[in-house]
Amino acid sequence: MTDTSQYHVEHLTTFVMDRKEAMMTVEDGIRKLKLLDAKGKVWTQDMLLQVDEKAVSLIDMETKNELENFPLGTIQHSQALLNACSYDSILALVCREPGQSKPDLHLFQCDHIKVS
Repeated sequence: MTDTSQYHVEHLTTFVMDRKEAMMTVEDGIRKLKLLDAKGKVWTQDMLLQVDEKAVSLIDMETKNELENFPLGTIQHSQALLNACSYDSILALVCREPGQSKPDLHLFQCDHIKVS
């Protein structure tokens, strides 16, 4: 029996961590998120973030289809940011798949259960 936790989240954005784009840290991502939000260019997507002993999965709320799957070994960094911007509880995941040259920074709003 696997122990699985599910959390309702809103996917805010994904950035490629790239020195050329001045995107080296989670804080850089939050700064860029604030700029996009100020221009009305953040389109959220409701989903379930599912965590078990092998991976973090993103599940579509309506279809229950798996949107993305991040094996735990591909997650380089995770960080919770409270009151960092207009989103009061952000989960940041930095993931790098095998063969991927630069990691991705995924930002989620966690409104029902505050990340900590």
